[in-house]
Amino acid sequence: AGHHDVGAAVGVQVAGVDLEAPADAAVRRWQMGTPIVTYWAGPMPMTDAVAKQMADGGWNLVWVTKRGAAEGVDIVDHFRSQLDVLQRHGLRGILSLGFVPRKPEEFKALDDPETKGQLDAIVEGVQKHPALYAYSLLDEPNASVFPNLARMKNYLQEKDPSRLVYVNLYPIYASNTQLGTIGDPAPAYREYLRQFVETFQPQLLSYDHYHFAVKGDSEKGYFLNLAAVRQAALDADIPFMVIAQACSWTVNMRIPTGDELRWLAYTTLAYGSQGISWYVYGYPGHDGGMINPAGTYREPHIARAMGRAVLGGSPTPLYYYARELHKEFVAIAAELQPLTSLAVHHVGMLPEGTSPPPDDAIFRLDPPVPPKDYTSPVEGFVIGYFGKEQSPTHALVVNLDYRTYSGLGQPRREEFLKPVRRAIVGPNRLEVFDVTTSKWSATDSNRVELRLPPGGGILVRVAP
Repeated sequence: AGHHDVGAAVGVQVAGVDLEAPADAAVRRWQMGTPIVTYWAGPMPMTDAVAKQMADGGWNLVWVTKRGAAEGVDIVDHFRSQLDVLQRHGLRGILSLGFVPRKPEEFKALDDPETKGQLDAIVEGVQKHPALYAYSLLDEPNASVFPNLARMKNYLQEKDPSRLVYVNLYPIYASNTQLGTIGDPAPAYREYLRQFVETFQPQLLSYDHYHFAVKGDSEKGYFLNLAAVRQAALDADIPFMVIAQACSWTVNMRIPTGDELRWLAYTTLAYGSQGISWYVYGYPGHDGGMINPAGTYREPHIARAMGRAVLGGSPTPLYYYARELHKEFVAIAAELQPLTSLAVHHVGMLPEGTSPPPDDAIFRLDPPVPPKDYTSPVEGFVIGYFGKEQSPTHALVVNLDYRTYSGLGQPRREEFLKPVRRAIVGPNRLEVFDVTTSKWSATDSNRVELRLPPGGGILVRVAP
């Protein structure tokens, strides 16, 4: 996520959250619960107004950081009061813990009595708080830090086994120096993932990938990255989540549109993701995002009053897109949570790392989508296949063309005058998932017509 000194942000929970700490919290292992909707880099400290805005927008995991702590207030009291705010709004908290430096030789949290005392005071001060969901250790670590991260995770799990210990990884376009592995990008990245899973034994895989550039999109292996993380998560039998782009922070990256946010959310779902995190919610030096921050630590009067605070602010148009999208994301991810991602196939264009469905695929598109050479931006469809055994019972079809409804990229006028009528066809009678009610509706056929907005998707299943 962060490319700069950004107070991190990741998972949240929405309405219907069980905020009562279970009586057997000492033995309970972390469970994901509601699929995660979070962000990276937003207002700090958390206020009731900001927490309400986030809850209303469907975020359900919110960052708790040291930033914005009032002068003279004990850090544990600050963390607890922040978690109190979240609890009032039915939100989960991820606590930016730190204590694991980027240079392996500087790690002393578990060996230096004074540092360990500070760590213990924080954990013992917050671990009984029902709004606490996760501890965050480090963003985008080099592989050389994995052993220290693993030591810290093991220590935290002994003290508080019911919480997630969270680390976010680099994207596939990170350099060998950043990753700490050697070789061409794809093998070097897979080795980075392998070492992380083996050493750290994560409960959740998380990575960031930023895709929308001014001069064309997806040149940097978006689907290749998704496929690598999906496979690593499947091999380890854990969920994964993606930190996706919602802003511009350099001259060569652009602000995504609402349709492109939908594309990001639905493509990650098709690959089996259980969480989405937006970079950014709202942060100085970033255009777009979900809010326009009202003020920052860069302004002397705020720095004097609140330290390094980032204040909340008014919603951007993307906030309103995301608010509707989050309901769909959580509904679909929750429906797929008990299932396994069995396969992911692309039709139309085949970006790097993707494959077409086999001839005998259980779900297929009709009429078929003709193959097309891959250019940017991508067109066609992706189909995620899900089920409990090796035979898929559910399919999530996503329109990869984030400019048109057909997925064919025709000239605009023709697209509206002569839209392509295409259906998803299954082996038997199909049912369709309604994202607004989370209920299935029967059809009398094995085909369901696709009317997919740009970047949108539809979940179907074979009638049980």
